[in-house]
Amino acid sequence: MSKAPVSRPSVFEHHDPVEFLQAWTRYLGEESGLSLRALSTRAGLAAGFLPMVLARKRTLSVKAWLKLAPHLKLNKSERDYLSLLRDIADSPTQEARLDALAKLQRHPAYRRKNPREVEVHRYLTQWSIVAIRELANTKGFRGDPQWIVSRLRGRVSFEEVKRGLAFLKEAGYLAPGADGRLRATRKDLVCRDGVYKISLGEFHRQTLALAIDSIANVPADRRSIEAHTLPIRSADLDRVRAILNEALDKIAALEPPAESGDSVYHVSMAAFPLTKQDADTKGDTSS
Repeated sequence: MSKAPVSRPSVFEHHDPVEFLQAWTRYLGEESGLSLRALSTRAGLAAGFLPMVLARKRTLSVKAWLKLAPHLKLNKSERDYLSLLRDIADSPTQEARLDALAKLQRHPAYRRKNPREVEVHRYLTQWSIVAIRELANTKGFRGDPQWIVSRLRGRVSFEEVKRGLAFLKEAGYLAPGADGRLRATRKDLVCRDGVYKISLGEFHRQTLALAIDSIANVPADRRSIEAHTLPIRSADLDRVRAILNEALDKIAALEPPAESGDSVYHVSMAAFPLTKQDADTKGDTSS
């Protein structure tokens, strides 16, 4: 009985570079007999490096990627796409990840196959879009860009609000009610880890900047910024996270019925290290 032909994986259908490499190296092995050891040898990598990358025990550094890429039997468009996925997954800074994601989203294949990810990125990477959607749940909301500008704090222009309002309506986050007035819908975000985490990280960066601005520009009785600095065991971070999540759940339960609120607040609680651990300073040993 003849063996069924091996299906060639498409990188354009993947968001995770490791997931694609797992499928692709299996394909190369079945199609041409190329083993991970042989592929590593051709690329000048240590024999055990690729298996550790595929097992998610190591990251694929730029240095290792540049050695590996020419030997994967991918065309230029596929290599470029996979390189951007790698940058999104493993770049050391948020700025570099956002830049790679922006380039990926200009790729026709990505836009065609991932319209929801493009939408989530657009929604989260401009804080005013999220604020406008929530503002639509307050009493007296008017779907007029100039009125919205007058209500929002922070640096936001008429054109920015106009574009954001158009996006929210087109994507279905705002829709007219029976009386013709715009209201927020119950539409949920559809998220994949890679794009969502990067986009959410940018949202947090913007809202934290707004929090800093509020210290100088919002009366103390209209804001609450609390913090505590302390030494903890790394193993206790999950307990800290659970406490923060429980508090946020209780705060979320305070949300009033639609059109009865009079303000939009962003409530955040953060726990982040002020010091480095030994693991933060380990170098790359990919070859």
